Amino acid sequence: MSSTTIQVRFTTRQKKYLVPDSAILVPTSLSRYGLSEVINHLLATTTPIPFDFIINSKFLRTSIQDYLTENSLSSENILEIEYFTSSLPPTSSESLDHDDWVSSVHILRTKNEKFGVCSGSYDNKVRIWSKDSKLLGELSGHEAPVKSVKFLSSTEKTVKLVSSSMDESLIVWEFDVKKNAESMIFKCEGHEGAVEHVSVFDELFASSGSDGSIRVWSSKATDDFGTERGGNKKRKVKPEVAVNTAEFVLDAHIGQVSSTVFSSKTQLYSTGWDHSVRMWDLETSTNVATMNSERVGLALDHSNFNGLLASGHADPVIRIWDTRNDLLTHSLKLDAKHSWNSSISWSPTSNFTLCSGGYDGNVRVWDIRSNSTPLIVISGSGQENETGKVFDVDWFDGKLVVGGEMGVKVFEYSN
Repeated sequence: MSSTTIQVRFTTRQKKYLVPDSAILVPTSLSRYGLSEVINHLLATTTPIPFDFIINSKFLRTSIQDYLTENSLSSENILEIEYFTSSLPPTSSESLDHDDWVSSVHILRTKNEKFGVCSGSYDNKVRIWSKDSKLLGELSGHEAPVKSVKFLSSTEKTVKLVSSSMDESLIVWEFDVKKNAESMIFKCEGHEGAVEHVSVFDELFASSGSDGSIRVWSSKATDDFGTERGGNKKRKVKPEVAVNTAEFVLDAHIGQVSSTVFSSKTQLYSTGWDHSVRMWDLETSTNVATMNSERVGLALDHSNFNGLLASGHADPVIRIWDTRNDLLTHSLKLDAKHSWNSSISWSPTSNFTLCSGGYDGNVRVWDIRSNSTPLIVISGSGQENETGKVFDVDWFDGKLVVGGEMGVKVFEYSN
């Protein structure tokens, strides 16, 4: 065989782009662009399709020859190359102005033409934004920075959401866009410290805090508790509001519980300062499995597509856990190099991709089939010369929303 050619066998998990699995001879000088041309030729496409390529769990970002040299591989052996359609980088579309750092962002999951994003800020306020990034309302009621916010439900004219704060409370809100009015439906009290995070599943939500506890609540109110107010968005909410207590409390963590995520109505995952990732059975309120990591846990997200759990920690490593069969099995590590990973969000449309936000100010998009190099790295501020810690990311419906020291940035992105 000539030293400038090598036999390769192409494989893909995308059935519509399958090519014959017999080995073919290609020049070792080919890189991603040249290999894309080969695949397009084999598929006889009329419009070229860009592809990405993985060899031995690494993205090919050089020529085949450079890859062989770097990995001390011989061109005498058949090289297995996996390929899949590549994504265009995210494009920055809007900045959502805030007066202070933004700790939390969430994209509305239900179909609604009016409401788009909610955000929680260190100025003690919750903000609601339209789909076209216009400010609809500011909700004032917390007495300390808001740490987490999530939508609960929506109708054509109203939206319901929950926020948690360093003031040791949560508030369930309703906002009516037509009346330009918000009401506190009820407050949730019981934590003995900052309420760091809230996660939602249908009519349940879970809060976790610096007191080491997890509390599970119902979003249903038994009475019409709210005191509505309209007109000026910035008026203070009246103090007369009902106070709810948790359905039940989960205790096992030592120290702060940083993040929780539901995988179903009866199953919850959590991570915190004791370095553990825990699985909870909500029917029995028991901690049924625990896996320990090397570092403080900061963030969690669960994928409904592949059943995998991703965790971010006080180190550069994103850990992927296989939760199938009710077991926490460490399966993969993604190395974000020089950044703590403060937030995680799985792709809403793919089994293989997720994004992470870090204290270095960057957002990284990963393909878990390659554990060495992110697909894309973008500045969370949308500007390469502006830096600020990223505190939260959310990815849904073709949008990637980033919150942090630089405010909120909305990117258009689908994969």
